[in-house]
Amino acid sequence: LLGRAYADWAGQRPGWVAGPVQIGPYCFVGPHSLIEAGSRLGRGCIVRAGSVLRGDYPEFSLIAGNPAAVVGDARAADARWLAAHPELRPHYEAWAGAGTAATQTPLTPEARR
Repeated sequence: LLGRAYADWAGQRPGWVAGPVQIGPYCFVGPHSLIEAGSRLGRGCIVRAGSVLRGDYPEFSLIAGNPAAVVGDARAADARWLAAHPELRPHYEAWAGAGTAATQTPLTPEARR
């Protein structure tokens, strides 16, 4: 927009959007994803590759698309893993919080596959 004058421009640059981006702990952001200024991701979010995020996303969201949308819960796939390794449940609950979807939801026949 400004060409060579961009580097030396005094004052606010036209078209410039700035803002803090907050990414919670234990998040995974897939390759080639874009997180726009002012966005916030809660703890434990998973962002699929190539997603374009703008706005606030709750904890443990599975996020995908352009524009990005919440398409699931990151804890849902953990239920099968916890069923196979019950000795790790206390550690999981300390991380994800007691009473999460993975610790309360019974396994469906589809999840057992």
